[in-house]
This record gives sequence, structure tokens and C-alpha cells, in this order.
Amino acid sequence: MPLTSIKLDWNGTERRLQFITEQHETGLYVAVQACNEEWKPVTPPTETTDVRTEEVYHRELRLEASKQGNFVPQYSTNPEWNPGYIEAQDAEIVPPTEHEQL
Repeated sequence: MPLTSIKLDWNGTERRLQFITEQHETGLYVAVQACNEEWKPVTPPTETTDVRTEEVYHRELRLEASKQGNFVPQYSTNPEWNPGYIEAQDAEIVPPTEHEQL
């Protein structure tokens, strides 16, 4: 299940939210949960549905959150859906130098 994490300022208080989706034949199930500083859920999920696919939903959510500086990629899955993601090519992968390995 893909997950997108965002951090918001809500009336002067920092809020952390995670959007979790699951695709079903009848549509997209979306659960939103508030999280603590360690990104552990602290509320029961608020559930809804959406007509978009999982990929489109998360790509659009991440793009809008990124524009506002709210997207938290390190606590989100499926990095290939992140704005500006560039897939690594074998030729671009450079092994670490001896100094970097220490």
C-alpha cells in the first residue's frame, strides 16, 4: 500500500499526516492518519474514496505538497512517484573511493 507523508503548519501547530491508499475494483480507498514526531499514527484513520488510480493520486498529492514545502519523501513509499525523481542508470552509479569506504 503506497504511503505519502506531509508536514503542515495548522494554526501555529505542526501536523504530520500520512495518506495510505489501496486500489480496489470499485475505486481507490484512502486512509489519512495523524502521526507523532516519529511518524507513528496517533489517530484512527479517516477513510474516504477517490476516483484516481493510486499512482495518479500520490503523484498529484506529492506535487502539490512539494510546491508548498510540505512533502516528506523520507517517510513516503514509491520514490519513483516523487516530483523530480530521476531513475539511476547503471552508467551513473559510481563506486565509492577508498576514502569514502572508511
